[in-house]
Amino acid sequence: MITNKIRIHLADDHQALIDGLTNLLQTVPNFEVVGNSLSGTTFYNDVLQNNADKLLLFYMTTSTHFYHQQDCI
Repeated sequence: MITNKIRIHLADDHQALIDGLTNLLQTVPNFEVVGNSLSGTTFYNDVLQNNADKLLLFYMTTSTHFYHQQDCI
Protein backbone atom coordinates (compact mmCIF):
# COMPACT_ATOMS: atom_id res chain seq x y z
CA MET A 1 0.00 0.00 0.00
CA ILE A 2 1.41 3.39 -1.02
CA THR A 3 0.60 6.24 1.33
CA ASN A 4 1.57 9.84 0.67
CA LYS A 5 2.67 11.75 3.73
CA ILE A 6 1.25 15.17 4.48
CA ARG A 7 4.17 17.61 4.44
CA ILE A 8 3.89 20.22 7.21
CA HIS A 9 5.69 23.51 7.81
CA LEU A 10 5.60 24.99 11.34
CA ALA A 11 5.92 28.71 12.07
CA ASP A 12 6.32 30.27 15.50
CA ASP A 13 8.82 32.47 17.27
CA HIS A 14 9.40 29.96 20.08
CA GLN A 15 11.83 27.13 19.33
CA ALA A 16 10.46 25.05 22.23
CA LEU A 17 6.99 25.04 20.68
CA ILE A 18 8.36 24.04 17.27
CA ASP A 19 10.45 21.26 18.84
CA GLY A 20 7.51 19.93 20.85
CA LEU A 21 5.11 19.96 17.90
CA THR A 22 7.72 18.36 15.66
CA ASN A 23 8.18 15.52 18.16
CA LEU A 24 4.42 15.09 18.48
CA LEU A 25 3.73 15.16 14.74
CA GLN A 26 6.52 12.63 14.08
CA THR A 27 4.41 10.07 15.96
CA VAL A 28 1.68 10.31 13.30
CA PRO A 29 2.56 7.95 10.43
CA ASN A 30 1.11 10.11 7.63
CA PHE A 31 2.67 13.40 8.80
CA GLU A 32 6.12 14.71 7.93
CA VAL A 33 7.45 18.01 9.27
CA VAL A 34 9.49 19.37 6.36
CA GLY A 35 10.47 22.74 7.79
CA ASN A 36 9.96 25.52 10.27
CA SER A 37 10.34 29.26 10.55
CA LEU A 38 11.25 31.24 13.64
CA SER A 39 10.73 34.64 12.03
CA GLY A 40 8.46 36.26 9.52
CA THR A 41 11.44 37.52 7.55
CA THR A 42 12.32 33.99 6.42
CA PHE A 43 8.84 32.44 6.49
CA TYR A 44 7.81 33.01 2.88
CA ASN A 45 11.06 31.72 1.35
CA ASP A 46 11.19 28.77 3.78
CA VAL A 47 7.72 27.62 2.69
CA LEU A 48 8.56 27.98 -1.00
CA GLN A 49 11.72 25.90 -0.60
CA ASN A 50 10.26 22.96 1.30
CA ASN A 51 7.08 22.53 -0.76
CA ALA A 52 4.83 21.91 2.25
CA ASP A 53 1.25 20.73 1.85
CA LYS A 54 0.06 22.36 5.09
CA LEU A 55 1.16 25.33 7.20
CA LEU A 56 0.78 25.42 10.95
CA LEU A 57 1.05 29.07 12.02
CA PHE A 58 0.81 30.58 15.47
CA TYR A 59 -0.16 34.13 16.36
CA MET A 60 2.86 36.30 17.04
CA THR A 61 2.99 38.86 19.81
CA THR A 62 6.52 40.00 18.99
CA SER A 63 7.87 42.00 16.08
CA THR A 64 8.54 39.00 13.82
CA HIS A 65 5.62 40.00 11.55
CA PHE A 66 4.30 36.55 10.62
CA TYR A 67 0.87 38.10 10.25
CA HIS A 68 2.09 40.28 7.39
CA GLN A 69 3.48 37.26 5.55
CA GLN A 70 0.07 35.56 5.44
CA ASP A 71 -1.02 38.10 2.82
CA CYS A 72 1.64 36.74 0.44
CA ILE A 73 0.29 33.19 0.34
